[in-house]
Amino acid sequence: MSCEKTINSKDILRNILNLKQLTFEVTDNCNLKCKYCGYGELYSWYDAREAKNMSFDDIKLLLDHIIELWRMYEVDNSSYQTYISFYGGEPLMNTAFIKEVIGYIRDNNVKRGIKYSMTTNAVLLDKHMDFLVENDFHLLISLDGNKEANSYRTCKNGAESYQIIIRNIKSLQAKYPEFFVRRVNFNSVLHNRNSVETILEYFKSEFDKVPSIAELNSSGISEEARAEFEAMYNNKQQNIKQSSRCDKLETSLMMSDPQIRSLYLFLRQYSGNVFNSYSEFFIDKNVLPIIPTGTCTPFSKKMFVTVSGKILQCEKINHKYYCGKVCADKLSLDLGQIANNFNELVGKRKSLCSVCYKRRNCSQCVFYLDENYTKCPGFSNKSGFEEYAASCMTSLHYAPHLYETLITKVKLI
Repeated sequence: MSCEKTINSKDILRNILNLKQLTFEVTDNCNLKCKYCGYGELYSWYDAREAKNMSFDDIKLLLDHIIELWRMYEVDNSSYQTYISFYGGEPLMNTAFIKEVIGYIRDNNVKRGIKYSMTTNAVLLDKHMDFLVENDFHLLISLDGNKEANSYRTCKNGAESYQIIIRNIKSLQAKYPEFFVRRVNFNSVLHNRNSVETILEYFKSEFDKVPSIAELNSSGISEEARAEFEAMYNNKQQNIKQSSRCDKLETSLMMSDPQIRSLYLFLRQYSGNVFNSYSEFFIDKNVLPIIPTGTCTPFSKKMFVTVSGKILQCEKINHKYYCGKVCADKLSLDLGQIANNFNELVGKRKSLCSVCYKRRNCSQCVFYLDENYTKCPGFSNKSGFEEYAASCMTSLHYAPHLYETLITKVKLI
């Protein structure tokens, strides 16, 4: 039986040295007023929006600290890759900051494989597309489908935004077709005015692309808005099952399907046939310590810096769980305290996790759970796990090609 593992400051340092993504909330200002926005009227978990822009001076100490750590531990080389991402609000409303960051990275001769990415609503894309192409940005454009599907994404005055957005996207596609194919992707939010089927059909016909499709964020809903949220919410898997083209949709979205993800995790954790390195041949994984819950350890996937200088491990969690702060004259980032706080938070679930039969491939983030919860939506007793394992084996029996695909060609991040 495996035991639970805690983390320490060395684990946090290792995550920073291998940082995959550093994301800046460039501004909390936006030129749209999306009904379901995670910083909008349906939610209550975020810091107050003040139409504030991030300045380079506010984050310079953090950037210097990270670059110095990379150099000190000799991981400042092109074999290590980090995405520096710009997030909002609408990041194109503060391009001055973005240009300063890129210029600073270049002037400091950071040898690490730095790539730039941005999530944008495309309203200002026509004004900045040359700059984005010159710096080889990876663009994720938020668009929910056709005009009706996009109707929750309105301008500040309530007017529809679709025509502005589609004109700018088509302009980028016409002017930089090769860049558009390589670097532009789309994200759609599923709600009660679209469906998985109509989203996929739209992006295939308009752009020959397959978008990522996300459900509405169910964490941090204000009690006053819960009924409105539930009316808008559309479950992705249920939506697929209700379609007359269910099989084709599941094939198109195979690797983003939670069931496929679950099967992938089952194979990696329980089949006994997956080894990430030669040394793992000699290790009994069943006795290795594990971290309770499926929560990412701080900065193992990304570091997120809010416009107010709070440092978090992810943009999707409550801002009260910040790990540190940065401003023009001070950086607070105590790695030992970050580790202790994480251990304390996941430790509260230890008694439940220790008797869960799916603890080795848990995908439940504790930051999404009520602090006083006594149940976990991912919990599985022995009989539940046996049903889960039988279901996975049945899936592989009827689709044996999935085994090779999942083992050899898929990497979930």
